[in-house]
Amino acid sequence: MKAEHTKAVRAKDFIELDFTAQTDDGRVFDTTITEEAVKAKLPEGDYKPIHVCIGEGNLVKGLDSALENKNVGETFEITLQAEEAFGKRDSKLVKIIPLKTFLDKEVQPHPGLPVVIDDLLATVRAVSGGRVTTDFNHPLAGRKVVYRVTIKRLITDEKEKAEVFIKNYFRTENFEVKVKLAEKKPAGAMPEERGAGGAGGAAGAETAETTEAEVSKEENTITLEGNFPEKMLRGAE
Repeated sequence: MKAEHTKAVRAKDFIELDFTAQTDDGRVFDTTITEEAVKAKLPEGDYKPIHVCIGEGNLVKGLDSALENKNVGETFEITLQAEEAFGKRDSKLVKIIPLKTFLDKEVQPHPGLPVVIDDLLATVRAVSGGRVTTDFNHPLAGRKVVYRVTIKRLITDEKEKAEVFIKNYFRTENFEVKVKLAEKKPAGAMPEERGAGGAGGAAGAETAETTEAEVSKEENTITLEGNFPEKMLRGAE
């Protein structure tokens, strides 16, 4: 067994994990494992392990914190109360909407129908007397849920970490990560002259032409090249 399989993970660690999630009555609602998805009759999809950074909100709150100090290679179950998972039900999020609003959009509402209203996901609960009871709570709000989790490996490669961060932060896979080794300076060496332009001078202009963003860690510079809006990149710095 490799040494990494006995390592306990901590906040800020990058990991690969498999999970299957179910409600407290045993109904599977999410998984990374194809066989579990087939058994639960979930929609067809690309079921595969996910990559996350612990403590960075890539997972539901209770699961995220529960992963700390678990061992790589370990399989375990985590039971989350509603407030640790998808939140408690809020009666203020149940709205009455005129039926005409749906019919004008050529939508025939019925109980259980998922709808998007003002960019918010909701579920139709009832239709009566020209009114539609619409629930904006998360479908699993108020429910206790159980996760069966396996931490498959610890991600240590800096390039792969960058890929995980960008994928989760920007919700896209349309990017490429290139790693450049920063030049090491001899002890006592004077910093290079940048000229009158400083960081915004020639050196800065060259960087702007060749890269979209940079994230530095110790002696390594991870150069991220992709189609990202500049304001989003500045926000990630």
